[in-house]
Amino acid sequence: SIPYYTVGESGFFEIPEIAGILATLKVLSNPGDELALTTALMSPVVGLDINEMATIKYRAKMSGTRMHEVLDRIQESEIAPGRKERLKEFHQAIRKYLPIRTLVRPSELAEKLVKDLNYAAFLATKDSTGRKTANLRKFIITAKRLDESGVSLRELVRMLNKVGLDDEEQASIE
Repeated sequence: SIPYYTVGESGFFEIPEIAGILATLKVLSNPGDELALTTALMSPVVGLDINEMATIKYRAKMSGTRMHEVLDRIQESEIAPGRKERLKEFHQAIRKYLPIRTLVRPSELAEKLVKDLNYAAFLATKDSTGRKTANLRKFIITAKRLDESGVSLRELVRMLNKVGLDDEEQASIE
């Protein structure tokens, strides 16, 4: 019966708002990683539902290509209007940063993605507590710290996959 307040919880890199941006970085690191693409598309970064994801997967299978190659061929009627716009922004960002992914520090790439996708503002509309946007800021700060040690995008993705995903707490909103 003792009252308590939880400041954070484990699993920082698994929470949807962080898993989505991390998966987007994984897609930039390896465009053929369809699991990372699926994670990014179904995360708050884009927010597709299971039926919309199945449509993309089906189109890729029918055309004999990878999923990222059919993103611009999805019909307006196949995706909800708000998500269609987010999908278009996501696809444009991937095409924009794919050629320069090795020339830009991972934290800069993450910041540019957040800006181009208007991700922080989007999260803020879905988050009355401010925790999601605080977590996003914490992720960017963490990426900047790793930049100082000269970590490349591929190394960053590899490190975060190897490190126990429970090692980092969520951002405090006190």
